[in-house]
Amino acid sequence: AVSLEFHTTNVNELGQARPLATPGGAGTGSRYKAVVVLFMQGGLDSFNLLVPHSNCKPHPTHADLYAEYRAIRGFVGIDKAQLLPINSPAGTQPCDTFGVNPEGSAIRDLYNDGQLSFVANAGVMIEPIADKDEFRAGRKRRPPKLFSHSDQQ
Repeated sequence: AVSLEFHTTNVNELGQARPLATPGGAGTGSRYKAVVVLFMQGGLDSFNLLVPHSNCKPHPTHADLYAEYRAIRGFVGIDKAQLLPINSPAGTQPCDTFGVNPEGSAIRDLYNDGQLSFVANAGVMIEPIADKDEFRAGRKRRPPKLFSHSDQQ
C-alpha cells in the first residue's frame, strides 16, 4: 500500500532508506512491467477499495483510522471483519495493516504476491497544502474546479 485515501491528508513523510524494488512473488521470470490504471467512475471508489484496518500510527487528529473511516463513510463503510487484510512494511504507511474490499480477493492476492501496488491520495494539486487551515486560508494555488469529479476526470 502506498497511501490510504478515505480522506486527504497530504502527509508526505520521508523515512530512512527506501527499497528500490519490492520483492516479487514467483512470477514468470519476465522483466516486463506495466502500469494499469483502473478508472471505475464510481463503480468502486478508492474509499472502499483500500481501507485502514489496524496497527496505525498515532496522530493528533485521529486515534483510530478505521473508526474515522466508518464515521465518514457511514452505511457504505465496510465492516472490519469483512475486509481482506494486507500488510505493508512496518512503519512505512499510516497503518501497517489495510483491508481490501471483500470482493477484491484477486487484488489482495496480487498484492501479496508482489505483483500489485496501490497508489492512492494522488491528484492534480499545483502545490502541497499542509492541512485544512492552510486550504481554507486560500494562500496556496489550487487547480480550477477542485473536488468536481466530472472536471477532474
